Order: sequence, then C-alpha cells, then structure tokens
Amino acid sequence: MQRRKLRGLRKKAVKKIWEKGHRRIGFLGLEKQIYNANISDRERGFIQALKDLGADYDAEQYIIRAKFNGDTVTESVKNFFAKIERLPSAIFCCVDTAVPFAVRALEEIGFSVPNDVSIVGFDGYINYTYFKMKVATSPQPLILMGEKAAEILLRHIKDENSKKEECILQVPFEDGESLASVK
Repeated sequence: MQRRKLRGLRKKAVKKIWEKGHRRIGFLGLEKQIYNANISDRERGFIQALKDLGADYDAEQYIIRAKFNGDTVTESVKNFFAKIERLPSAIFCCVDTAVPFAVRALEEIGFSVPNDVSIVGFDGYINYTYFKMKVATSPQPLILMGEKAAEILLRHIKDENSKKEECILQVPFEDGESLASVK
C-alpha cells in the first residue's frame, strides 16, 4: 500500500486554506534531489489544486525548497520572503516537522503566525508534540494504514497468486490555530 495513494488530500488542504480567504499560498517542500514519491505527489497536488481554484499566479514561483533539517528550512523560508515580490498569506508545509522551523523563520523576520501568515502542515505528527499552537494539518491514519497493509500482506502470504491491491483511505483535514481567515 502506498501512502501517496491518499488521493485528493493535498487538494483538500489547499482548498481549506483557500476557503479561509488566502489567495496567494506558498508550498514548503524539499530540494528535488531528496524528494520521494509522497512529497512529489503533494507538490503536484498543490499546483493542481491552485489551478483548479483559479489562482491568478504561477504556483511554481511560490515553492520554497529546503533540505530535510530545521536550519535549512528556516533559511529557505527567510530567503524566499526576502526575494518574493508579492508575499503569500499562507504556507502549506509538505510535512509537519517543517512547521516549527517555518514559524521560527517568519517570527525572526517580523511576521506573526497566524496573524500575518498562516501555516498548514501535513501528516498530523505536530499535534502530538509540544508546540505553541495547534497546527492545521491532515493527519495520516497510521494505525489504519498498518492494519490494511497487514491484511493485504496476509492475503498474499496465503495466496501467492493474489492480485496487486491498492487501498485508498480517507484522511480528514484538522483545522488549527495556525490557520486564520484573511481579514
């Protein structure tokens, strides 16, 4: 079972941000050489969702790339905000672990989350840690994913001629204090 098969989820998150009035949204992703299929799928979904919603800007110009560690996330966000002409009012982070570092970067350059820039994560881990706010995110149903993977594996052990299976799970969007409506 592939986690990237959680279809429509990234579009759902972007749509929720859009519904709060945000019309210029950034995507905090990873540098291309360290992308995996899940992150790549989230980025494509982000771009497609903005096209579907009728965004009047090139979403690819609002992609922030960082390595997978806090310091590079912080520096990448700061560099992006220093060079972009029209600032985003929200950032969709490809993983929750980037959220604290994006928030830190924004605060260091004088922005408040969510008053100036909203932040949305992806995967749900952030809200199981100590962080100063409840983050809007899309929690992956890890227990259900494991159960479904085990069921499929057991079927394939019992019958090695079983067909390949895909399992598409519904994943909710959880609103949080990090996502404000545009004033």
